[in-house]
Amino acid sequence: MPTKFASGKWAISQCDRCGFRYKLKQLKSIVIKTKNVNLLVCPTCWEPDQPQLQLGMYPVNDPQAIRNPRPDTTYRQAGYTGLQIESNAGPLGSGDPSGGSRIVQWGWAPVGGARANADGLTPNNLAIVAPFAVLFPVGVVLDGMVVTQSLLPNALLQAAVQSQPIPTALFRNTFVNDRRLGDINGDGIVSSSDALDMLRFVTGSLSSSLTPLEITYITQTMFPYMLANSSTYSPYLTNS
Repeated sequence: MPTKFASGKWAISQCDRCGFRYKLKQLKSIVIKTKNVNLLVCPTCWEPDQPQLQLGMYPVNDPQAIRNPRPDTTYRQAGYTGLQIESNAGPLGSGDPSGGSRIVQWGWAPVGGARANADGLTPNNLAIVAPFAVLFPVGVVLDGMVVTQSLLPNALLQAAVQSQPIPTALFRNTFVNDRRLGDINGDGIVSSSDALDMLRFVTGSLSSSLTPLEITYITQTMFPYMLANSSTYSPYLTNS
């Protein structure tokens, strides 16, 4: 039984977009928004159906409300809950941010008014306001010996540049728990940054960038190790 159309194996045609000549079998149909628009185009002009054109064609549910909820009745909202302040417009709440029951302040470095509190615009409860010596111990005593802290910044600097063999051996080439003893910031090396951190620790500068982890390392790892090996670190120890 004969077919309705010829095979068109060698038929020549034109692209409906660019007009260049191609074999008819090389042309492909264009589909727009799932509909065939009866356009035959060459492989260069062809493009798949754009999924973004199908937005709204299918129902999408993203419910937010919960049926028959049970809210937390113990929560107390912060702000505008304190003393009343009279004004021309009537009584106003004090807006005390400490009035809520879930007051949590998050920060990095920290955020929220910076160290200077941004002129009071944003309260910063994460900033250190107590004296340095009150928050962190600045010395460790063992068997009547104490670390001579004033010598350590220069010793770490000598170890960093390897200018003197003794500091280099004691603070750069000595490892405690796979960490160089003089590596205060924990970056894997002993550098001038570690010497500067030690100087900040010794002077107790409130504007220093020492982190609690660095201070803990100095007071709970570095100093105790030096005191436990007093014969080796005797140049940096004195009688208390």
